[in-house]
Amino acid sequence: MLKILPILLLATMTSADAVAQTRSEPVRVSYRDLDMHSADGIRALDRRLLSAVRKVCGDDLSIDTWSKIAARRCHRAKLAEVRALRDAVVARASRSAEAVAAAR
Repeated sequence: MLKILPILLLATMTSADAVAQTRSEPVRVSYRDLDMHSADGIRALDRRLLSAVRKVCGDDLSIDTWSKIAARRCHRAKLAEVRALRDAVVARASRSAEAVAAAR
């Protein structure tokens, strides 16, 4: 009986992970209206990205422990995915500002 319990727990955890991943439909995050040259604009982009990740992964306020764990894993994975895109947007804005300054 003791050997079955860990397998059942693993099966439950795997199904909770699958539930969190089924919500991963693409979400668009617009930043056209933000000034990516300012700290406020970058913070606003970060808030929008976090909101999009919550929309995709759900929240971790569930009563079910496995759902909380799955949501947190999903949050970490999606934030890691968007981090490179976010950094590229900020770097592009910085390069364009430098190019404008150099042209003067």
